[in-house]
Amino acid sequence: MIEDFNMTFEVHHKRLGRVSMRPDTKAYSQDPFTFRDYRKQVGRWTLGFWQTVRRHRVWPSFFWVALALYIVEVVLVSALFLVTVAIALFVLLGTFAGEALTGVPFLSEGFTAVTAFLPLTALAIGLLVPDYVLTCVMTMVRRRPSYLFYGLFFFPIRIVDSYLALRMIPKAWTARSDGRWSSPTRVSRRDPG
Repeated sequence: MIEDFNMTFEVHHKRLGRVSMRPDTKAYSQDPFTFRDYRKQVGRWTLGFWQTVRRHRVWPSFFWVALALYIVEVVLVSALFLVTVAIALFVLLGTFAGEALTGVPFLSEGFTAVTAFLPLTALAIGLLVPDYVLTCVMTMVRRRPSYLFYGLFFFPIRIVDSYLALRMIPKAWTARSDGRWSSPTRVSRRDPG
């Protein structure tokens, strides 16, 4: 699905050379215009990554040790993040609709048990603050104050990214791909430089 992943794996697997980057290289990309386009693009990238992992399998190398650590990180962080979001939604529901839940078996007791260890404020701080702090750091590094506004919308995007990272794992082993890439619709843009 994604030829650049496959090419990078091929270079490492067949020991064809080194993959490097020139710092003075300029590259332009076109970001998705809509949330739907973003979801589709990230889905393509993630599916392509997992398909490439499946295709090349494990081989003894430093590349695969680093890749294995990356895979563990992606899966673990995505799963923990989604579980934490689910817990936060449960606590949020219990906080604002608590009286409606008192008649539902196990929900009232579950809410009490969860909030004893994870109150809503702790969940909110744990989920929202770290992302926004990183946004603030990148705002200073890149000197782009607009990031402070965009950072308010990164949380729902992280939910989608985490879901797709996990959702595409089984799909990579079941979906068939002929290896041809089909470009999404692009809009022409003049070179700013």
